[in-house]
Amino acid sequence: MDGTFTKQPGEAFNITIDFSDRLATGETITSETVTATKVSDGTTVTSTVITSASVSEADGIVTVPVKAGTDGQDYRIKCVVVTDGTPAATHEGDVLMRVREQ
Repeated sequence: MDGTFTKQPGEAFNITIDFSDRLATGETITSETVTATKVSDGTTVTSTVITSASVSEADGIVTVPVKAGTDGQDYRIKCVVVTDGTPAATHEGDVLMRVREQ
């Protein structure tokens, strides 16, 4: 797990997943896929908690806009990136999002 953060159900903001220390000099990310699952039952909830159209990458850092979520639930945000290395590399980053009304 690459990190944990807590948000309230009504909040929406960007998080980052940093792959820069996993990339070779000059290597860049060519694609990224971000998914979200509810930890309690493994249900895929990507469209509920991620604004997928806004996922972006720069300098080895993937920016993921998160939103919503149900109070008391935890979500695993998983990002899989592919690079332009020779051969191409695949890296995974995972973040735990805890949703808690305060």
